[in-house]
Amino acid sequence: MKKFFSVFLLILFISTFLISDNIYSIKKHLKNAEYYLSNGQKDKALSEIYDSIMLINNLKEFKLADFSLIDKVNGYKMYDKKATENTLFFGEPFYIYMEPVGFKIVKTKSGYYMWVSEDAKIIDNKTGKTLFERKNWVTMKRAYPFPTIPFYITNRITDFPRGSYTFIGLIKDHLKNKVIKKVFKFEVK
Repeated sequence: MKKFFSVFLLILFISTFLISDNIYSIKKHLKNAEYYLSNGQKDKALSEIYDSIMLINNLKEFKLADFSLIDKVNGYKMYDKKATENTLFFGEPFYIYMEPVGFKIVKTKSGYYMWVSEDAKIIDNKTGKTLFERKNWVTMKRAYPFPTIPFYITNRITDFPRGSYTFIGLIKDHLKNKVIKKVFKFEVK
């Protein structure tokens, strides 16, 4: 029990230190931004603010902010949700919208870099057979000019026979080394 408590305290100390270090870095970047701005160096000030945003984002938990069965998507947070939560009618596509947040962003020479991917699998609940499976089906691995990178993932699969199915999605943040597992049961009538 003593050993467990010692390990717990060590983990608590390390995580507190890492968060404190990030908060110090954030404050330092904001102070630098204020200095650059007061000296008319707007581009440098903006760069410091971007670095602060990146560090704050990296403190967030990697999770799905949204997962919806949809009819149509027009862009980020702009979609028509299906009237039924988990039912499709024969001939309708299985079309989902997922919005991962809290993925890690790192600054590189080419910009603010992120790497998120998705594995997808659909299983027939009656037979247990895998009807669809793709590794790294959707991959976002690129740099952007600024650290706020809102994005969404859509999956559209057609031609399901009538039946009951399970979708299993693994959304991976390769930089944080974290995985979100999303299990969604649906039916085709």
